[in-house]
Amino acid sequence: KKSASEKPSKSMPLSRSTLWKQAAGAIDRGPVNLDEIMNELEREFVVKALEKTGGVKKKAAELLGVTFRSMRYRIEKFGITDTEGDVAE
Repeated sequence: KKSASEKPSKSMPLSRSTLWKQAAGAIDRGPVNLDEIMNELEREFVVKALEKTGGVKKKAAELLGVTFRSMRYRIEKFGITDTEGDVAE
């Protein structure tokens, strides 16, 4: 029996994702730039969430499990424009 604190995750574990397998395979080919990989991954998640929510930042933040403030920070950090995620102000 699961305890109350053990809620099943609705998201796919990263270790099973195709992206994870691709990234792990990169290590076999030689040195990698982990910061660059993580930034690309994070940016792609933000853009996809914005696309899925029609550019509504609050809903995109909820979809990613981050605060609205964190979502705004990431949009600014990655220079995401209206054309990339149809971001509404």
